[in-house]
Amino acid sequence: MTLAKAGFRGEVFQLHKLNSFNFVMNAHATAMARPILFFFPLMTPTRRFSTAGSSGKPVIEWMERYLMMTAFARNPAITNVRDMAMLRRVEVPGLLGKRPGRPHSDVQSVRQALFGSSRRPSDGG
Repeated sequence: MTLAKAGFRGEVFQLHKLNSFNFVMNAHATAMARPILFFFPLMTPTRRFSTAGSSGKPVIEWMERYLMMTAFARNPAITNVRDMAMLRRVEVPGLLGKRPGRPHSDVQSVRQALFGSSRRPSDGG
């Protein structure tokens, strides 16, 4: 996430972020691994890139949290630590957290409605 005038380049290529990225890549290196960075720029109503400024901050913060929650639901071992303490403590049986056993039909219905599958997102569904 960035609101800096330097934009994505100034945010992504900071030394501590490159070190973190390289650590994860080295820890999970396989012949098939390929790093991918996704950028989600804030756009103006006329489909231009938004300039740095605080007006987009609430949207950008919401998007970052949404992406982190989605990534965490898929991979609880995620290495990003920002805002993760709460996600690691919260449990919604059948959706977030780990509970053994088969979920009840109501949980399966919620999963179907939210994810299009009766499986948890972390189960590959």
